[in-house]
Amino acid sequence: MKQIELTAKELGLKEIGLHVFGHNKAARGLYEKLGYVETNIKME
Repeated sequence: MKQIELTAKELGLKEIGLHVFGHNKAARGLYEKLGYVETNIKME
């Protein structure tokens, strides 16, 4: 993730968006530790 963030910054991107399934607690925990915040919840 850190390499992706560096590459995005070099390309002039301002943000990175991720799609994470709600049940994937390991991924959600990792992204939260890296400073990502939840911005949307979709329920069906």
